[in-house]
Amino acid sequence: MWFLLLLFYASFPYLSSAAGDKIILSGGTGPCEGYVEVYHNNTWGVVGTQKWKKENADVICRSIDCGTATESKDYHYSDNLNDFKSVLIDEVECIGHEKHLWECNFPGWKTSSFQTLKTKKIKCTDNITLQLEHKCGGIVTYSRTSKMGKTTTGFFCDDKWDLEQANRVCEHLKCNKSKQLLPSGIYNELAISIHCDPHQKHLWQCRNDATSCKKPVGVICSNYHDLRLNNKTNACSGVLEVKDDDDKWKPICQSQKKNQILNELSSDDMCKQMRCGSSQNKENLDCENKNISLELECTGKVGVVLLNSENNKCFGSVQIKNNGNNEKICGDRWENKDGQVVCQQLGCGDVLSVRSEGPPSSTMQMECNGSEISLWHCQPKGLKNLCKQAYVICSASVDVRLSDGTGRCAGRVEIYHDGKWKSVYKNNWSDQNSKVMCKHLKCGKDLDHQDQFIKGDGPYIDLEVTCNAEDENMSQCIKASTKKTLTNPEYQALVCEDHKVVFLKGNTSCSGHVAILQAKKTYWLSNDGWDLNAATVVCGQMYCGKANTIEEVIISENTTHPMWNYTYHCSSTEKSLFDCNQTNSEGKNIAYVKCSGTIAIDLITPDKSEGTCWGAVQVCIGERCGGVCEDAWEDNRSNLLCQDLGCGKAIYHTSQLTQKILEVTISSIHVSEQITNLSQSNIVTNDGSYCKDKPIYVVCSESVKKRLQDPRDVCSGNLQTFYKGEWSYVCESTLTTKEQNITCQELDCGQAVGVLPYFGPTNSNGLSKLPNGADKESYKDIPKISCQLGGLKCTNFRRMVLENGHTSCDGQVLVYTHTLIHPVSSDDWTETEGKELCKYLGCGGYTNHSTLEDLGDLNKWWNRTFSCKGKPNIKTIWDCETDKPPTGKKPLYVSCKDNFKVSLSVNGNISKCYGRLKLNDKEVCGDHWTSRTAGIACRELQCGSSIYFEEPSQASSQQSGFIVSCMGNNEKLGQCKITMGRCTKKMVSVYCADGVNFTLSEKRGGKIQIHYRGKWESVCPLEKMDSPVATKICEHMNISGVKYIKEGKETMEKIETTLECSANDNALKLCIKTKKCKQPGELYCEGYVKQDPPSYTYLIVGLLVGAFVLVMVIALFLFLRRRFGTAGKSRLSLRKESTFESGDYEDIETDGFELERNGRTDLKQHETGGEMEKDQQSEASSQAYDDIVEEERALTQPLTKQREESGDQLLEAGVDPTNRPDTYEVEEDSGDGYDDVVTEARDEVPELHERPDTTEPEVQNDEDYLEVDEDG
Repeated sequence: MWFLLLLFYASFPYLSSAAGDKIILSGGTGPCEGYVEVYHNNTWGVVGTQKWKKENADVICRSIDCGTATESKDYHYSDNLNDFKSVLIDEVECIGHEKHLWECNFPGWKTSSFQTLKTKKIKCTDNITLQLEHKCGGIVTYSRTSKMGKTTTGFFCDDKWDLEQANRVCEHLKCNKSKQLLPSGIYNELAISIHCDPHQKHLWQCRNDATSCKKPVGVICSNYHDLRLNNKTNACSGVLEVKDDDDKWKPICQSQKKNQILNELSSDDMCKQMRCGSSQNKENLDCENKNISLELECTGKVGVVLLNSENNKCFGSVQIKNNGNNEKICGDRWENKDGQVVCQQLGCGDVLSVRSEGPPSSTMQMECNGSEISLWHCQPKGLKNLCKQAYVICSASVDVRLSDGTGRCAGRVEIYHDGKWKSVYKNNWSDQNSKVMCKHLKCGKDLDHQDQFIKGDGPYIDLEVTCNAEDENMSQCIKASTKKTLTNPEYQALVCEDHKVVFLKGNTSCSGHVAILQAKKTYWLSNDGWDLNAATVVCGQMYCGKANTIEEVIISENTTHPMWNYTYHCSSTEKSLFDCNQTNSEGKNIAYVKCSGTIAIDLITPDKSEGTCWGAVQVCIGERCGGVCEDAWEDNRSNLLCQDLGCGKAIYHTSQLTQKILEVTISSIHVSEQITNLSQSNIVTNDGSYCKDKPIYVVCSESVKKRLQDPRDVCSGNLQTFYKGEWSYVCESTLTTKEQNITCQELDCGQAVGVLPYFGPTNSNGLSKLPNGADKESYKDIPKISCQLGGLKCTNFRRMVLENGHTSCDGQVLVYTHTLIHPVSSDDWTETEGKELCKYLGCGGYTNHSTLEDLGDLNKWWNRTFSCKGKPNIKTIWDCETDKPPTGKKPLYVSCKDNFKVSLSVNGNISKCYGRLKLNDKEVCGDHWTSRTAGIACRELQCGSSIYFEEPSQASSQQSGFIVSCMGNNEKLGQCKITMGRCTKKMVSVYCADGVNFTLSEKRGGKIQIHYRGKWESVCPLEKMDSPVATKICEHMNISGVKYIKEGKETMEKIETTLECSANDNALKLCIKTKKCKQPGELYCEGYVKQDPPSYTYLIVGLLVGAFVLVMVIALFLFLRRRFGTAGKSRLSLRKESTFESGDYEDIETDGFELERNGRTDLKQHETGGEMEKDQQSEASSQAYDDIVEEERALTQPLTKQREESGDQLLEAGVDPTNRPDTYEVEEDSGDGYDDVVTEARDEVPELHERPDTTEPEVQNDEDYLEVDEDG
């Protein structure tokens, strides 16, 4: 395909034409010469000659962008009388400045019916010529030469470009018909928009308004010769080829058009057409004696490169190397056919993928059809433009390998693609792929295998990999289609039949007979050529150091393995025995080596106290130790390792442990059926780039153990199982009778007594079943579930306590067992044992110990003594227990420094026998709290029995506290099991009998009330009059005999207590029971006298007298108001009228009080010299009024806040203090009584007035009136 050279110019003229109406010059040598034709109303016609003026011709030339007229004359456009054309416009008279002919003065369109073959012929000053970029092909350009000789050039827009218009160009340029339209490119210059109809013969006549378009028109005419130089290295030098009429490329001398081309085009023309500069051929081109090829060398040097960071020529960003300068190629619209041209040109096979990448930059646009031999032969598409760069990956850039295996013919399948090694998805991988892969690597056929290799940290290839039977190379299997990325992909591993490994079969990891394993068969290496060099290579290959000694062993007749057919000659520097030169061997003896190094494999744990037989797999090669990557680990490795370590069977392996104690140094370990120890396996070391934080952990069956966890007890407590490297609780539902007995026996705790509830902070997740002895399946995949956790108590249960002392941390040392209490002998007891005991009891430091002379009444002595001397890792006093029985039977007494202080509090204050329970000033959780434990607390406080117990409810928010669980025979809370933790139930309150009190609401009778929970409460009604409860209550009040009982009226009080005494309850405080009811119980003892209700006679009389006085006061007030009413009319009123109701007393009082108070404040702010006296008088009046209000306030004290609030509101809504008048007056409406007068006075908003210059008597009278009101 030829390539067009585009010509671009800095500026283009804006060419004008009218929309709809058109005018052209026809029949001349160009568009600027000919007779005048006019287009109007979809009709072509001519211009009339009547009244013609030279200015008309100037307007026409200017309107068609041809300058001015040089000639205008009558002209017969035809001599055939059948060729008449309509006269569309006639009698035109132009001034000369008009833009179009129809803007001149004329009578109208088609006003003349006159038929004539004569019109006007005009010749303009400018000359318009059309060209193609190359001979008969390329972008269509124009040249416009003015009268002054100035030439401008440009091109045409392709908005309306089609083959018909292209034919006009080709015919005009004598290039025959148009053959092909050039695809539009992107340009930045101005161009002329065209719109042709069949009547217009010249492209210039098709122009519309000048426009800034970016798509110029181009055409390939039939007479165009498409040339190229066949050379993939340099597109500007090579065999000259032409596209023949059959659309096939041929050497020019083999083409039928050779003579025509060589005659029409010079070698320079050819180089220019191919954008290759000029010709360097010294001789003229001809095909004489050159029937095969004709070479042309141009000055240009053009190639293509793919740039990347890997120095690989077959993938990367596409750039054209043009005379030493690299030009980027736009990839926005590139497809595989474009990339195929690049890959073929570079000899890189087929295209695999094409994309655009990177930030937008200045790039060339190229469009290929896929058959070009050079990117330079593809079609350019305009100027450089901002675009992302084209990026191509060719098949020859692809490589394959098997990674992280023990040789080049085994490992994880990886494909080198786009500069990275990428793994391959296991799904959709076919057997045919494996065959081609092994063939590609020259590793024979593929094998079935179970080997695992590490996953690696590289990405997965996102292209389809599908091989066919005829494929010889893996690059042929990689397709351009993209596969979907998987979330948790599996990699593809492969072992080919030529894969070989060496191993040593002996008693240690680094010595033994040399064996070779290939295709699942084992061979002995013969001693032919066996020397220290070869032995050193084998030792190094096995990571066993260097060879110390070599031997040859005579093969026995009963050997099961054949001899290897080759022997190896090494220099000692090779990495593998199979890298050495090999020759055929017929040796009969077996090679043997003892290496200098060692390999040890073990299991290590984060905490050695958690036992052995589980942990991270550690491989030590000499002194360097590290972990093994979990990716390639399999069950057979775990089984072999557990067996090597004497740890039973493997039950689990994982990398999902939180504590990472090893850095991975080994990628994988590969075993064969012939080895007996894992350390004899083939090892692949890790370079640290991947899997360094995923070491494999193995759990063997012997690591599984159980324990009963308890802060005080032995053989009793929460059941835990050490499983998969951690201690886990167990669900209570799993503890069947069989499991209970098995567990107690395994822990040397005898038989099971029963299941215990979980004790301690809540942990709701537990193992759903227990591993069971030799049953390997029972160890696998035991899930943790949310459940009720369980504990266990066995017959060998024991707890050590201090009793018969002053506190729970002071007393005789006793051991409680399942059925008995045993005193402990003081034999061998020292301060050391005392410290351990005090610590075990939670009693702080040790004070002293002594021997009791009184043997007491306990004679079942504990048959063991205690000695901590020489005992490592002591956790409790029980670790100091010995098998030695006591020789003397003298009771042991121990005193510790601390104590469990028990106290009760109500609202933070110390209380005697009821309240919130605290141990050492820390509250106690309701978890595991029972009524029995509450009784122990009351007895320790010497408050009698516990008389009220309420099951603690769930806590709304968690807080920490002591969790306490007691046996029934504990005397003090400090002797119970105690731990600190998060509470799931509310804190405990205790109510003891000695904190109870009773009373009646009246003298000798009334509501029965009880005080035992920090407040007085009513109780439910008594059931019958002869109830012993009624008698006991009257006796408690020192009254003999019950008069009657009854149910009180239903009340809103929450009643939760009743009194029910049994025959054995002598004390009333023991009769308290919990019961809810709505009516209180009432009891009336003998001697109760019913009180009469109070008389209201005096109250009624008082009210009548008060009402009369109030009426008189109101009458006086009305009289005074009428007398002084004239002065009030001149005052500015804030409120003209207030209407009151007697029920508004409180609000009125409040507002009046605040007005008076605020009025005084404001008056003080405006005191001036001459007015001081008047202000003082007003102040006195206000003070008197305040007294009245204060008296009322005492009667209605709850209204104080309302008064303050209403006063503040008034200040906020009232007059600005700085603009208040100097005096004010309270206007009051009359009412029907004293209360109304006071009410209205307090609610009235004062009117504001101007202060007069002289003192007015009514102000003083006002004050007098207020004083009288106060007295009254």
